[in-house]
Amino acid sequence: MKIVTGYQGKAHITSNDDQGRNQGIFGTDSYVTSVGQQFAATLVNANELDIADGEGVMQGVHFRIEPGEVDAAKLQNGTSGMKRIDLVVARYTKDSSTGIENVSLVVIKGTESSSTPAVPAYNSGEILKGKNTVDFPLYKVTYNGINVSSVDRMFTKLQTMAELQTAVNKLNTEIVTQEFSIGSADNSNYYGEFLYYVHIPTSIISKKIISYNVVSSSGVGVIRSVNLNDDYLIMTTNSNSNNGKVKFRFVLQSKS
Repeated sequence: MKIVTGYQGKAHITSNDDQGRNQGIFGTDSYVTSVGQQFAATLVNANELDIADGEGVMQGVHFRIEPGEVDAAKLQNGTSGMKRIDLVVARYTKDSSTGIENVSLVVIKGTESSSTPAVPAYNSGEILKGKNTVDFPLYKVTYNGINVSSVDRMFTKLQTMAELQTAVNKLNTEIVTQEFSIGSADNSNYYGEFLYYVHIPTSIISKKIISYNVVSSSGVGVIRSVNLNDDYLIMTTNSNSNNGKVKFRFVLQSKS
């Protein structure tokens, strides 16, 4: 066991330590974060694919194209009458003798075929376990003859914690219990014999009603049905009540 975020009086934090921490935060796979241009690709011509700025994490290894910068992936010509698939990858390398690490943009050329070309092989493995060359596929470039027919994204975009929190907040539900008086003709929840329009307060109807149910009732006999219609509940009973109460449970969600 070792301490990482602590003073030791000597240089003791390694890139491997940073990778381990990043894996705990981002995950153990490879991702592009939702920062900057997110490595957006622009096909300049049949020989160049420009990759815009962004932030990537490859098995915990943070790499980037700085804001406003562009990296150019150099493509090789296609062949008339043949098809081919190339991969544009972010390649991690570590020099086994010096320990120097780097990430660079590399194009892996596929094998030409007259029918169905195969996606070329790329370097896989686990960086934390000592793999010195690992590829993170960013784009698949498909040739049909001399022309590029498609450029397809291969990476997963990872949301920021702020984006995740916003998404969770939208999913969170609120449970509200509201009691309504049912009865006389001067009551807004009264309609007529055995039928009541129960008006829902603005504080509830302003949100999305996921579900509702009767928690308890008194003085209204047997409730036969309850249906939601705009800003009120239509309730039918087997009793013409003049002095009843019904308590509803609403499960709500923000409309935004």
